[in-house]
Amino acid sequence: MMTSPVTVFTAKKIITMNPAQPQAEAVAVRGDKILAVGSLAEVRQAAGEGARTVNLGSSVIAPGFIETHSHLQVYGTVAAFLDLYPWTTRNLETMYAKIRTAQPLQNGWIVGWGFDPWLYEDGRFPTRQELDQVRPDTPVYIYNMSGHLAYANSKAFEIAGITKDTPNPQGGQYEKGEDGELNGRILAHAAMFTVLAPPPIDQQAAYLGAREHTKVGITTVAE
Repeated sequence: MMTSPVTVFTAKKIITMNPAQPQAEAVAVRGDKILAVGSLAEVRQAAGEGARTVNLGSSVIAPGFIETHSHLQVYGTVAAFLDLYPWTTRNLETMYAKIRTAQPLQNGWIVGWGFDPWLYEDGRFPTRQELDQVRPDTPVYIYNMSGHLAYANSKAFEIAGITKDTPNPQGGQYEKGEDGELNGRILAHAAMFTVLAPPPIDQQAAYLGAREHTKVGITTVAE
């Protein structure tokens, strides 16, 4: 039976998270198993003859991060949505420019993800009227980064059959302005999913979510 080859990794710093040995010079790996961590001499001895050595230069090696509250499949699902995270979109003007040129999804909607008024320079949410000016004839639906609020234009409400006179569902709200008209903000899933049903979450979404997490060193995820 063939065994996987052994690789010895060295780097500027190797963090072990072991109080008795907080740092090391090298780590030996076979397949998905760590064989040894310690000085380069110790690790090479444990790795045996024929082990390949990879010097990662100025990189830092550390154990994979554990994310205790990250919806793995959601990350894969929203990958197709318009990126409106605060670190890529600093204000509403930039967000509206993205929406103006965005291509609708297969369902004909423009769906964005990642908006957060507290992290945008404007410090406020987009209104229905503003979204109407940007894309009056295309349904626009923007998820708050929390996933518990959304913002929509008039076309989205029209397709969903929701007006200012539509009763709020239990546990949700179609927020209105002082004039009694819908202001575009939708609170909680009970109301959000009546405007736009959530996309299906499947194995492919889980795979894409896992790939995005591993890019930043997250190897374990809990809901």
